[in-house]
Amino acid sequence: MLQRVLSPVVELRREEATTAVMMFGYSFLAMTAYNILKPITRSKFIGDLGPDNLPYVLLAAGILIGILMTGYSWLMARLPERGGLPITQVGMSATLFGFWFLFRLQATWVSVAFYLMALLLGVLLISQFWTLANLVYDPGRRNACSDSSAAAPRSAASPGRRSCSRTRRRSAPPTCC
Repeated sequence: MLQRVLSPVVELRREEATTAVMMFGYSFLAMTAYNILKPITRSKFIGDLGPDNLPYVLLAAGILIGILMTGYSWLMARLPERGGLPITQVGMSATLFGFWFLFRLQATWVSVAFYLMALLLGVLLISQFWTLANLVYDPGRRNACSDSSAAAPRSAASPGRRSCSRTRRRSAPPTCC
């Protein structure tokens, strides 16, 4: 049924339906979380510091986010594919939970830090979504055994079948969804 509904917009094969629904759910929840957080951070910042200080914080945020995203890219390149995304998700959740305690301090810097964190969270959520989409849908990561046109070596014991044990271990797509 999903294929019929989406057919005017996109070609969706039956085996891709579950992954497509899960990716849609992930993007929907990520955008919902950001859109809930965004007005909270803006109102808290403006309520504590006033709108006159907002341009300075946005300038600092641009520089800080540029540095942090460079570090994030460096770190994600060194972590295993399956480990980087969950580690970052847990880190973002822990940071949000930590602000619950920090707001009890009634300090002005907490509002600035919360505002900066929300800006960073928006960039990280988008980056993580596209990283996950690349892991799930990148055709270069597909298993060579499932591709009938791939030239995999044939086993001597069964000349009609491909020996894919070595290929499967190295290039099997992640099963994150």
